[in-house]
Amino acid sequence: MKKPGTSEFYGWKLTGILFFINLGALGIGFYGFTVIFPAMVKAMGWGRGEASLAATLRPIFMSVAMPIAASVINRYGTRRSIMLGLFILSLGMFLLGTVTSRLWQWIVLWGIFIPFGFAFFNLGSQTTVTFWFNVKRATIMGVVMTGTSIGGFLATPIFTWLMQRTKMWQPAWLVAGGLALLMLIFSFWIRGKPSDIGQHPDNIEPETEDERSEEQKRGARTFRTPVTWQLSEILKTPSFYFITAGQIATIIPLQILVTHMVFHLTDLGYTEMEAASVMSIVVLSSGFARFPMGWVGDRIEPRWLMSGSLVIILTMVFNVWKAPSLTTLLISGVFYGFSYGTILVLLPVIRGNYFGPESFASLAALITPITLVFVAPAPYLGGFVADKFGNYDLAFISIFVVVAIGVICIALAAPPQKHVQMASSDE
Repeated sequence: MKKPGTSEFYGWKLTGILFFINLGALGIGFYGFTVIFPAMVKAMGWGRGEASLAATLRPIFMSVAMPIAASVINRYGTRRSIMLGLFILSLGMFLLGTVTSRLWQWIVLWGIFIPFGFAFFNLGSQTTVTFWFNVKRATIMGVVMTGTSIGGFLATPIFTWLMQRTKMWQPAWLVAGGLALLMLIFSFWIRGKPSDIGQHPDNIEPETEDERSEEQKRGARTFRTPVTWQLSEILKTPSFYFITAGQIATIIPLQILVTHMVFHLTDLGYTEMEAASVMSIVVLSSGFARFPMGWVGDRIEPRWLMSGSLVIILTMVFNVWKAPSLTTLLISGVFYGFSYGTILVLLPVIRGNYFGPESFASLAALITPITLVFVAPAPYLGGFVADKFGNYDLAFISIFVVVAIGVICIALAAPPQKHVQMASSDE
């Protein structure tokens, strides 16, 4: 039977804290890169391919950091992981804005050091949501991740204006570092698990196993595993590999566009502000998707929403490639961003739903090294293609193939079964 806890459920306050931190740290820092990076390359006289090596190394070292972050989370809790991540992000961005004057310094900071900050913060944030919410997991994940997109929407035009006004790129990194430091202060109010303060997920008191299973059936409209999965068991399920393939198909286009879209559009004659506006629209639309599609993801199986979103991405990438007009680009940015935002929210949700919160951090640490084999080379290869052929045609063709495979894989990622036969809402 459903028994609400106290009216002072800390999960709601925690949602607001994580939303704000994602806005000020992850959104500003990650998406600010899209406009700061081209300015750095032009000012320093670097080649696009060699400078993009930092963007290629970033996911590699994120994968190195993920098992460490998972270990910190499992041993010390999510708050310490988040705080450590924010400290690294702040320090790294301050160094980018003060001492970076050579290519190797850029590569070390953005490609090797700062990825540890992203990994510790992002995994800690998502794991916290997974622990605190079960029935409303997708909805709350969407709310928290909306902060990232709003931060990115604000970062691209503001940083573009700041760099044009100061004629330098360094102040943009200093602003991003200062915001990450401010967010570190707010992270002191994070509580990793409901049990840390005597509460329960969704503010629902647990009963016996049978009652909990029955409550799940009534409260959740999509599949939620009632059992704990071990990594060795997860690796034996086809769903694990299909979900991983879908994650790869989602990240590769973003990695290429974040690193090279401003270059691509300015090569075609658009201004830097117009190119930044398109990227800003992508990020903002991604934010608009996250809460409503998180809400929908608690009611419709996420794999169908994710597969459909990849179909839309497939179409919109073509419009970005050909870029016939600014209007077309802005409209495409809306649809691309909305679709990407949907998948971004539902990827961690589907892992939590299928395999449970206790394995969430360790599973994420396992998936990251697998995806990086395919994702890491994308920014560098995109820059190499542009340097060699003078355009990004081959890069866009490759994106089409990857996303098409992802559509099929996500559609095939049915809920896994373990010992007992569980009924999925879409089976």
